[in-house]
Amino acid sequence: MRHIFFIPFLLFTLLSVGINSTPQVLRACMNFTDSVVTVKWKAPTDVCGSFSQYSIYGSREGAAFLKLDDIPNIAVTEYPHKLSDLNTTWEYYITVDFRCDGATGVSDTVSIDLTLPNTIQLDSLSYELSTQKIIAGWPKNPSTDTKNYVVYDGTTGNGDSIGMTIDTHYIVTDARQGRYRVRISSTDSCNLFSLLSIPHRAAFLRSSIDTCLQEISLNWDLYSGWSSIDSQSLFVSKDKGITFYKDTTFSGISKTLVFNKFTLGDTLRFYIRSYTRNGKVSSSSNTTQIETRAFVVPDYVYLTLATVYDEVSNVTATPSIAWQTDNIQDVSSFSILSGTELSNLLPIKDQSIVSNQLDYIYDDLPKDAKTRSYFYKVIALDQCGDSLRSSDINNTIHLTIEPQIVHNEYINWDMGVMHYALQKHNGSTWNTLFTQLDPIQGIDFTDSSGCYQIAASEVVNRFNSASTSYSNIVCQTTPLTFSIATAINTRSDNNRFIVLGQGIDHAKSHYTIFNRWGEKITDNRTDVPWYADYKGQLVLPGSYVYVASIVGLLGQKKTTKGIINVIR
Repeated sequence: MRHIFFIPFLLFTLLSVGINSTPQVLRACMNFTDSVVTVKWKAPTDVCGSFSQYSIYGSREGAAFLKLDDIPNIAVTEYPHKLSDLNTTWEYYITVDFRCDGATGVSDTVSIDLTLPNTIQLDSLSYELSTQKIIAGWPKNPSTDTKNYVVYDGTTGNGDSIGMTIDTHYIVTDARQGRYRVRISSTDSCNLFSLLSIPHRAAFLRSSIDTCLQEISLNWDLYSGWSSIDSQSLFVSKDKGITFYKDTTFSGISKTLVFNKFTLGDTLRFYIRSYTRNGKVSSSSNTTQIETRAFVVPDYVYLTLATVYDEVSNVTATPSIAWQTDNIQDVSSFSILSGTELSNLLPIKDQSIVSNQLDYIYDDLPKDAKTRSYFYKVIALDQCGDSLRSSDINNTIHLTIEPQIVHNEYINWDMGVMHYALQKHNGSTWNTLFTQLDPIQGIDFTDSSGCYQIAASEVVNRFNSASTSYSNIVCQTTPLTFSIATAINTRSDNNRFIVLGQGIDHAKSHYTIFNRWGEKITDNRTDVPWYADYKGQLVLPGSYVYVASIVGLLGQKKTTKGIINVIR
């Protein structure tokens, strides 16, 4: 049967003849490519310096030995013998002749070396912690003629050779980057290769973090190549330290783990160590790093204002709030809480942040601020829905006239309220009647028709600003009644024309006076008197016509006309 693969070494014993050392035939190595057998020996000691020649003898298929050649050079220690038929067996020996005493040394007989080195298995593949290079390790081959170890990428088939070494370890990733199956083989001095080992592959670890749950999920590919994995351990290093500690040990089939022994802001490195042969052999996976970060918390969430948007003609009013903050990079949204009791506020709205925007406004349209006061609070939430920072609780101002003025205190401005102002609407603008430090109480509005509101002014706060909070608007009205004088005596106390009454909206009411020829003499608001003058001069005595258009504070409209008699 033709042998075409690996040939192991054989060792042979020296013979000594006379005073001269005989040659030691080391082995006969076959090259199956060119059918040449190389016979190798160790040169003898030529004590008397009378070496004559080597003689090479060979025997085919157990036949008698025939001389193949003579070699007259003592320095030659190899002889190539070309075979005509690979399917034959040969044996060889050599002799050495010396002229000084005619002695002949004869070596042992050797056969062609076809014995492969022993097949050995990898102990482990392991990631080196500091460099993260993959290192293969194996036991020493017990074959005495072991020359080298060859390392292979065993991903497919027998794989490609990636390196050769005389050591029992090899840095795999220096030869070829990547994570792949690794196999080894041994060679002897005849360049015969042992059978390939079982392929091994190191465990490979991955990690991810759920910041909201504050959990790090670890998962990995199990070590492959051992007959079994006895156990595995998780090793952890914190804050970029070089020292790892064993955190926990688990079964050899586990491939996932949840780690939660950290606080946001820690930097953690992990690796898995696998064990076999009762813990005598181990392998480290790659390391993986999770760099956590604590959420950036705003320094403040400040409710700058809780106010009421109202108009004199409105039947409902809208409460509104405004707030400001900083450091919003980890703020996902604002939760707005509201209620009618300070101690019982409920979420009513989640408002998303706007990139780079630090000031916000929310109009609470579903609520009616004409009926009561409302409390508000704003909470900055992170992406997990957890609170980062909360504002103080502020409230809108609610005004009633019962018939005395009553309104609640505004709370929790940074530096407090500078003063409260009672304001009355004059038809187009608001006029401040008076201000005071404390909430305004006890003014009787029984006979004070008109529309009123409270304006609370803030003391300049730490942000060098101040706001004004307005209450709802309350209008005190009486039924529309009026009277008009029908005679004017320019020389008496009754020297003017004016519309008197209650419930009159003078801003919307007016009168016009005409002389007997229909010429308009004056056109005034109803609360502005006419002193019987025209162009700076008193008019002539006589009868004049007036037309008055009167609007009540409740919206009533009346038009009246009549005669005014002017007397001198």
